[in-house]
Amino acid sequence: ATVTFDKVRTEREGYQAALTKIELDRQRGLLVEKAGVERQAFEAARLLRDRLLALVPQIAGELASMTDERDIAVLLRDRIKSVLMETSQDVRVGGADLPE
Repeated sequence: ATVTFDKVRTEREGYQAALTKIELDRQRGLLVEKAGVERQAFEAARLLRDRLLALVPQIAGELASMTDERDIAVLLRDRIKSVLMETSQDVRVGGADLPE
């Protein structure tokens, strides 16, 4: 298995072309930094968790006085849906900061 100069040069040119394509894609906004995406995903998940947990004391009194299973399900579904919709509006795609 002899390595020739032409083979090495062809391989190097292939790598250079790949790096050039990556840089062009980054400049066009087709690529994003992994760390930034991970940070935003973490922040979005934390925001949703906090809002869902805050929902419990907000509706506990109402639930305690309810006896109809269907009414309880409707209240829970409506309030959870509201939190999900509100959070989806607050979490913006495209790198916007999340609310604190």
